[in-house]
Amino acid sequence: MKRNVTPLVLFVQGSEPTRLQRTRLRRFDIHVAGVIATVCLAFATAACGRGLPDPVVKKDGVATIPINGLLFVIPEKTWLTGYSRNSTDGLVAGFSLHAAAPKVEPWSPERQQQMYKMLGWGNRIEVRIASNKGQPLLKQTPEWIASNRRGCRFQASPLHKAKNVLFCETTEKKLFGLIEDGVFRYQIKCDSDKEKASYKFLTDPECHLWFIYREKLSVDTVFAERYFVHGFDMARAIERVLTEFDMTEQDHAGNRKGETK
Repeated sequence: MKRNVTPLVLFVQGSEPTRLQRTRLRRFDIHVAGVIATVCLAFATAACGRGLPDPVVKKDGVATIPINGLLFVIPEKTWLTGYSRNSTDGLVAGFSLHAAAPKVEPWSPERQQQMYKMLGWGNRIEVRIASNKGQPLLKQTPEWIASNRRGCRFQASPLHKAKNVLFCETTEKKLFGLIEDGVFRYQIKCDSDKEKASYKFLTDPECHLWFIYREKLSVDTVFAERYFVHGFDMARAIERVLTEFDMTEQDHAGNRKGETK
């Protein structure tokens, strides 16, 4: 069966944990986060925005999702894994998709086993789209990131031929960024070799791919590190998928599609 995943952000205050603490707690945190995400999704329409109408319309296997001034029409069976709503106004806060790496292909019964292995990521891609709630998203420059990440000194990526891909490594993360017009168009973050060496039970490390869609939504994609070499190609493919599902202009013109492939 498909797994439901909804965008989840955890904020932790206090002193930074030691590497040993991170090592012991990482697996536990991952399982807890997954349980919380599933519970939140299960109660997304019942508990969040209780008493408020659900803005998401489902018909003929297609979900029409309005979010932050945009409108998406998404096939439920093959792409959509869930959505969440604000508890205050009932509006959509985010939604999530899944696909198969490296070509960003939709879920199918034939791809189920490879996407959802008993252990590890398989070839699953989880795409978590979140609204910025009307606030402008920060267009991050290399200088801004370097000033906010201790030990990050950007240089040309040793793993990419393109000259507009920069790389920096801290004690915890490897960061690769594709530059366009002086800002990062796409960012990929993976655990550093030093960090991975401290994990005793981590057999399938993950990477995060991040970009901004139409200056309104943040897109955070998680995938197995072994697909890192395809990272920026997957970013472009995910952006194309979102553009295909984005019916905002058609809706404003009074000609919204009812179905999509």
